[in-house]
Amino acid sequence: MKCRLFLLTMAIVGVSVFALAAAEPTFFGEQDADKTQSLAVGQEAILSLEMAGGTGYVWQIKIADESIVAMTKKETQVGNPMLMGGPVKMLFFLKAKTKGKTTLDAWLARPWKEDEKLKQFTYTIEVK
Repeated sequence: MKCRLFLLTMAIVGVSVFALAAAEPTFFGEQDADKTQSLAVGQEAILSLEMAGGTGYVWQIKIADESIVAMTKKETQVGNPMLMGGPVKMLFFLKAKTKGKTTLDAWLARPWKEDEKLKQFTYTIEVK
């Protein structure tokens, strides 16, 4: 009886640990461009891209198929508020909705001059 109870407890703990690990978001950034990011349905991911503050350049993204992956939130994090033109991170929060494969294009440009892109990356996201 004690052995069965122990095994049942270990199985529940194992499933709980696995569920917590799956709940952690996946981070990816500039270094992961042109690589495939694998996500599970319901999993969250954060795309983190750096830029220089005060230049007018901001990161923008376009997801090819938002029925597979959707952006849920966008945040800007200032590295050092006392440093003019210092590094700033833009965080794009994504959620895997259904199984499939899509691409995400990210580009650094001034919003009023989108045809003049300073940097551009493509990410492939596969939801399994």
